[in-house]
Amino acid sequence: MGDMNTYSQGMKLAYQNSLNQGIGLMKSMASTFAYSAEVQKNTFLTNKMINDGADHQAEMLREAQTINLRNPLTALDITSGQKFMAMAGMSAQHIKEAAEPAAQMAAIFDMPMGGKGGTADLLTNIMATFQIEANKATDAADQLAVATTSANMSLPDLAQSIKYVGANAKMAGMDVGDIAAAIGVLGNYGIQGSMAGTNLGQALNALNKAVTGASQNGVNALKALGLSPDDLKTAEGNLIPVHDMVVKIANAMEGKGGVERQSIMFGLFGQRGLRAMNPLIEDVRNGINKYDEIRKKIEGSSGWLSKTTEEYMESPQGKIRQLTSAWENLRVTAGAALSSTFVPLIRMIVPVINAFNSFAGTGMGKFVINAFAAVTAFTTIRTLISYGSTMMTALATSTSAAATGSSVLGNGMRGAAASSGVMLNNLRMSYMLMAQMAIMQQGGGRIVPFAGSKVSVGM
Repeated sequence: MGDMNTYSQGMKLAYQNSLNQGIGLMKSMASTFAYSAEVQKNTFLTNKMINDGADHQAEMLREAQTINLRNPLTALDITSGQKFMAMAGMSAQHIKEAAEPAAQMAAIFDMPMGGKGGTADLLTNIMATFQIEANKATDAADQLAVATTSANMSLPDLAQSIKYVGANAKMAGMDVGDIAAAIGVLGNYGIQGSMAGTNLGQALNALNKAVTGASQNGVNALKALGLSPDDLKTAEGNLIPVHDMVVKIANAMEGKGGVERQSIMFGLFGQRGLRAMNPLIEDVRNGINKYDEIRKKIEGSSGWLSKTTEEYMESPQGKIRQLTSAWENLRVTAGAALSSTFVPLIRMIVPVINAFNSFAGTGMGKFVINAFAAVTAFTTIRTLISYGSTMMTALATSTSAAATGSSVLGNGMRGAAASSGVMLNNLRMSYMLMAQMAIMQQGGGRIVPFAGSKVSVGM
């Protein structure tokens, strides 16, 4: 009989383990299917935004998975970046050309590629500001990456600065490398992000007014420096590059005192613009020439992202992330394959749920729901009462056990005291016997009895 019970329990446990494993596997497959569906949603929206009459969804997914192996991100992140490029008006071909450098920036600078503020969003915004053609995305990304690594600023800092100064710089005839180098110098002085962009934009606006004669203060400042408007303009009528401008102004200020320099700077650039131009001018006057250094690095930046990414992917961390990307690609592909299983299943379940929903709105449905709620509440309360009763019983048992233990301890102490009394009496009797023997041997004398004894010993 015992063997049968053991066998029954073993079979029950085996069935439970198999059931739990099956449920866990189904949950994993459902999670994989849901993740793949989310990735495919991005490619679906990207295809709709391109809207050129062709179906690019499968192509975009394959491209994202290929990029994912070379640039350890996720297919979900890369397809989100593709979507933002489509939102910026890029064609399918241009997205293919721009997605890789955006992914490289994301991988190197530990940023997301997709989403608002991701590298795809930042790159397309800057390219639009400076009207950079889509097929030049790789060059633009290289320049932004090198500028970021050459100064005290992050890629989001640089993008935020360009957001506020880009339009002014473009109107003044400057390119993205020119303005990125200037922002880099300001970053080294702790002027970063929107503050750098706002101040630099104000400086360019004020200088433009001085050159065109729209600001009398600016005209007077140029005269004080011994410069004419033509000294700060190109033959095409644009402002000369920032570095050339800064060098001319810095050289013209030589020999002037601090008060006069401050007045000239204020007249040329205004209060906010002065905050941006002063570090640039001091960079030249003090012989640091950080602007020129950054600008030269930017000019030689071609291929920087690809080379840096390849080097990173050969590192131990790069290999680990490459393995993660490969596994993630498998998850997307497997999830897509599971569509043939889960889509029909979902189609079957949805009508059932809708039927229950319709039933829940009827009078009978409301009665059943309320009855179920009442039974659940009653069962819960009964369980709580049972639990409380069990706890009270356990507490009472513990208290009784503690009292019993105290009684036993008291009895033991009383027994020890009685034993001590018996021992004391035995000692007294031994003393008396030894005293009597001594008297008998000595033939007389007075012996003091043991303290507390009632026996007197004498001649």
